[in-house]
Amino acid sequence: MRRDGVMVPFAQYDGRRWQNKWPTPFTRTDVPISLSSVPKDWWGKVPAGTGWTLYPSAGGPRPVRITAPHLFSTHCVANVGLRTDYRSSQALPLPFVHHHPKDGLVVAGDLQIEPIEALRTDMPAWDALLDQVTQHVDVIEAKAENEWAWQGTKDFFNRKNRAATPASVEVICRTPGITPGTFVHYFEAVRRYAVPKRRGQTASDFTAFSVGFVLPGRPPSSAPDSGRCSGAFGDQANPEYLLPLGAFRVDGALYWAVQWSARGRERYAVLGIGQKKVTEVIGVAGGGC
Repeated sequence: MRRDGVMVPFAQYDGRRWQNKWPTPFTRTDVPISLSSVPKDWWGKVPAGTGWTLYPSAGGPRPVRITAPHLFSTHCVANVGLRTDYRSSQALPLPFVHHHPKDGLVVAGDLQIEPIEALRTDMPAWDALLDQVTQHVDVIEAKAENEWAWQGTKDFFNRKNRAATPASVEVICRTPGITPGTFVHYFEAVRRYAVPKRRGQTASDFTAFSVGFVLPGRPPSSAPDSGRCSGAFGDQANPEYLLPLGAFRVDGALYWAVQWSARGRERYAVLGIGQKKVTEVIGVAGGGC
């Protein structure tokens, strides 16, 4: 749910597979003039008259009613959403703000949504996880070091400098895991490496941005199965950040609904949280330039 009351459909589950039949921002399509004129195929197995529930980022769930199809701008493109009766208590952003705020997750039927908790740095759980998260970051970076083909990066992006350069953990989120008494954690971390000055060049730095999951009972060596590292020189970094929308369980399986966003682009995804790894079961473009 966008803060302006526009709902953006992006995932459907028919009991066997995940899919999206609703148009994406890069799809050429006519905008229906009413709910009755929306092609039935767009809805999947969820009829237009189904009850919808908003699970906001703050506060309890509340019913919402969709009123009409709606054409809206998202970055440099347009998309078809659904106008609803939702009215946010927060101020709307200015029209030229590309990343429109999202106020929560809307679901059809009786699916229950769990919050994805963002830990604060002053919480004991944060301190208890730092060492484990840092080990995961080290393994993810080591894999990237061996895979990247950028000329000269191994002069500074290497094991020796990694040990001497502390990683800054910026985000840790969690939900209860599949097994009672356990937690699944997501993290984002940054490590900045000094780049040696070369003839004819100015001194610079290199930013490694790692994201991933700490799964119950899984060692740091498994971190690349559910994580990745991106890198850039100077101010060229443009990594994807995760906005957690909500978690839910279907047939005993745990899923996270999220938005990935970066400078000039965003997309929506459902992540399947398994015992050994995390996989993106569906990903849909949300807009870009």
